[in-house]
Amino acid sequence: DVCSSDLVTHYARRFRPAMPGYIAIGGDAPDHTYAKRYADESGLDLREVTVEAQSAGTMSIIETVVDAVESFEPAVIRPSLYTYRVSQRIHQDGFRVALCGEGADELFAGYTPLEYAFMQPKGVGRYVQKQCLSMMHRTNLQRVDRCSMRFQLEIREPFLDQSVASYASELEGSALVKQTGDAPLGKAPLRALYDLYPSELPAFIRDRQKMPFYEGAGGDAEGSGWLDLFEAALSDADFQDGQREFADFKIGTKEELFFMRTLADKMDVKRIPHLRGRLRLDIPLAA
Repeated sequence: DVCSSDLVTHYARRFRPAMPGYIAIGGDAPDHTYAKRYADESGLDLREVTVEAQSAGTMSIIETVVDAVESFEPAVIRPSLYTYRVSQRIHQDGFRVALCGEGADELFAGYTPLEYAFMQPKGVGRYVQKQCLSMMHRTNLQRVDRCSMRFQLEIREPFLDQSVASYASELEGSALVKQTGDAPLGKAPLRALYDLYPSELPAFIRDRQKMPFYEGAGGDAEGSGWLDLFEAALSDADFQDGQREFADFKIGTKEELFFMRTLADKMDVKRIPHLRGRLRLDIPLAA
């Protein structure tokens, strides 16, 4: 997320002004426009890592990423392609420690489900937020840790500092999410920091609606031909057989089955109980 990452970059450059920033881009990546404009205006050494998600070697890199991340969840594997490539590039450039903005959306209600949940009464926001935080070790943190460590790289998450997490947990929903027109907008405390440095942190990033990492990096599962890869790799009969073989894991798509079979080639997935607990949010319906 450009908003959170820019804040990390802004403060880190106070100590290391010459530090570079990295962005993974594929196709027409929406994040690229914002990141490049920020880099041009601030003088940041922005290093772009191109990810061809539908290239000739896509299936091979997918298998490599599934092996690294040890998950079959599309919500984990899709963005892992980009994290894997960025980690590889940072390693190639000679760095062994990096910073990222993970944790900001969970703590400060940046995700759309959290934005709407915090607009509901009776503690719905905290209920959904608790789920998001409890799954981080299997979602974005697992992605970041596994991909980076493949390249002897340690990526640290400043927003998950205990003092920051404690501060966020004490904020009321009204302090986290503001109503803007027809839609709520989360991360209000972080967006307010932009107002402290108007000449250094641009409003065009501050006011931007959150976009999931995978989509912001240029991934588009529905319209890019991504899902066609798995349609071509697996027949309908293969899919039905796979659903029976991995019935405990509630396989719902050919994409999930491809990831699961790749993972099962590396380990005995049936002996890993937590894999059966799918990454799903329980969001109460508004009364």
